[in-house]
Amino acid sequence: MKPISAEDNYDFMDKDGVVLGTLSFVIILAIALSVSIFITPLSISDSNPTSYIAVVMLMVLLFAIFSMREGLTVRPSMKGIIYSVSVLAVFFLLTSILRASLSFAFASYRIDALLFPLIILSIAFALFGGYGALRLRWLIIYSVFASPLLLIPILSFNGAFTSMNASLVYGFLKLLDEPVLRNGLLIYASTQYTAITIASTCADIGVFIGMIMFLIPVAYLFDGRRANKALWLVSGVVLLFALNFVRMLIISLSWIYYGIGTAVSIFHIFAGEIIFYIVIIAMILIAYRYRLSLPRSMDMRRSRRTRGRDIADSHKVYRQIAAAAVIGLVFFVISTPYLSSYYVSVNSFYNGMVKPTNSSLYLGYLAALRVPDNYSVSSLGYEGNGTIAFSIKNDTDNQTSYAIADSSTYPIPSGYITRGTGLVDSGRYILNDGIALGFGKTVSNGYEFDVNYISLPENISGGFSTVNIEFFGVAGSDGSICVYKSGMLDHIESELYNIVTGGIGNGGGLICSAYLSASSLR
Repeated sequence: MKPISAEDNYDFMDKDGVVLGTLSFVIILAIALSVSIFITPLSISDSNPTSYIAVVMLMVLLFAIFSMREGLTVRPSMKGIIYSVSVLAVFFLLTSILRASLSFAFASYRIDALLFPLIILSIAFALFGGYGALRLRWLIIYSVFASPLLLIPILSFNGAFTSMNASLVYGFLKLLDEPVLRNGLLIYASTQYTAITIASTCADIGVFIGMIMFLIPVAYLFDGRRANKALWLVSGVVLLFALNFVRMLIISLSWIYYGIGTAVSIFHIFAGEIIFYIVIIAMILIAYRYRLSLPRSMDMRRSRRTRGRDIADSHKVYRQIAAAAVIGLVFFVISTPYLSSYYVSVNSFYNGMVKPTNSSLYLGYLAALRVPDNYSVSSLGYEGNGTIAFSIKNDTDNQTSYAIADSSTYPIPSGYITRGTGLVDSGRYILNDGIALGFGKTVSNGYEFDVNYISLPENISGGFSTVNIEFFGVAGSDGSICVYKSGMLDHIESELYNIVTGGIGNGGGLICSAYLSASSLR
């Protein structure tokens, strides 16, 4: 039997250190990301292409487990903690600024997920130091796609992708000499009194993105050339496309010969999900044909810097892990306000949105406009650009304030709609639902006005629109003043935003109708 040498002992201890480091990293990362993962529906919806982010949310933790192959061990270092806390500070500053400036769009665009790289980088610094953070660069890059923001330009082609699939299905039906005609996404058959639609739910581009996002961490785990991994990824998408096309073709043929009831009940409802899982299993089973294989040992790429490192001084290691855990908990606490944030999928603003008429705009603006019970609202008229003005009268003391509303089909909040000759005492406050309420004082024609402005998502004419409302009244003339309420973190982030942006006010001029409207979504 070969005697255990000092080198063998260090190698064994190093393997234990890799397991301990990876396990600590995954657990702390799961705590830090738990709120963002919890508020995400963990399923892919075929009617919402942005729902692919559910795959990334779950796979980012599996990707972190696979990082064991990097051979990283905990490196006790005060410098690593300093770097980690510095990244944490940047994260908190960015979160404060973005939540206040983007209002509900922060949640709609999942900007919280766009900041995942900072969370991963901070925890990596705390556990592994700068070298370890560099080795986790692929995980950091991958985590960015937990937000749909970067892929919105691709998702916008969902309609064109659906039309292409409809053309392919119709073309193959004609090759089979089936009696069909096509009008857009509709396919008609002389044997049936109904038509079928090759809709976006039949060929959702988000499902294909979800497939890529699932296979990327698996490709990272495999050993093999990058070119072979890329070919394997592309093959997975091609296989999914081919099987989905076969599914649509079989459904179409079932409809032609046996009617729509048979086509829907037999193959339409569940086939898409089954195909997704079939492709995943098939690609893993045939990976060896692309010269890809699982690593023989999870630490085979261990750096010489970590080889043979003595971790007998375990209290330093555990102290480093404890410090990293505290930093992970701080990330968790910072993200807790996301739980109550108002969220509308970005897809809702593009899916079937029609240009509303003036009457629809009026009703939509009125629905978003909330005033105290003792107030009455009347319209002052329309403008050519879709802007509507309202007067808000206090029936108790006959004091009058005003509101101007406009809208856009994008979930992006607006600033001031009208502007005076000067602006002082401005700022923004984040409310409990994540809606940002802006305030300020402006001077116009020698009069000083209290001004509040908000942006709210509202369903107008069957589609979501962002309603931007500006409330204003002569300073001191309106007796209905509200003191805004928010959680402790919302308040701290609001004050930090106002300090950074030069806001000097305390919101004492908040008009009640603005606060009520901003708080009405919950």
